[in-house]
Amino acid sequence: PLIFFSLTLSSSLWIIIDTQDKGLFYALTIFSFSGVIIGLILMRLSTNSILQTSTDLEAVDFFLLVEVTTTFCIVIIAGIAALIFGPDSLIKGFGSGITIAMLIYFSYLYKKQKQSTL
Repeated sequence: PLIFFSLTLSSSLWIIIDTQDKGLFYALTIFSFSGVIIGLILMRLSTNSILQTSTDLEAVDFFLLVEVTTTFCIVIIAGIAALIFGPDSLIKGFGSGITIAMLIYFSYLYKKQKQSTL
């Protein structure tokens, strides 16, 4: 997972920095590939743990809640990015937002791991 995290972070930075269409295409390709792999891994892990601890009805409710929350967050992020960067630079807004979110998540995991070793 750390390899795909690094790929996603570097490709989102590439999206922010590059201004040529060809470079953006390659960056989006790498970003999409690594994002799908990370999503599949996380979905598999969460599905196993949820199905072990809950009933079928609770699992369906949880997955519907996650889907609605994810969709809502994407709409909010797209709206904010369109307001800040303009509709023509929306992809750069996504790249900036994802980079910031991943760095926050990485620092959270690092702090959590550091506290568990103490």
